[in-house]
Amino acid sequence: MKPPKIPFMPLLLKDITFIHEGNKTFQDNLVNFQKLHMIADIVRLIRHCQSDQLGNEVVGSDNPEVRASVHHLHIIDNQQTLFQLSHKLEPRA
Repeated sequence: MKPPKIPFMPLLLKDITFIHEGNKTFQDNLVNFQKLHMIADIVRLIRHCQSDQLGNEVVGSDNPEVRASVHHLHIIDNQQTLFQLSHKLEPRA
């Protein structure tokens, strides 16, 4: 079983917000299609992650393999630890 692609939604929502707020929807009474294309690219990425293009079958919550994977997830909810791990993986330039 391949692990699913799970998009990091806060980052994608931030990107959509910056695209929306940083670009006019209309320029000279014309639709700004570049802005719409940027938003569509992000929506397309989300839809790609939701689809079954990787050959993963859709499994129910009663699947023991899924339950075992979820049961063994290590969750880090300490913001300082997450910050340190982030800088360890991608140090500031």
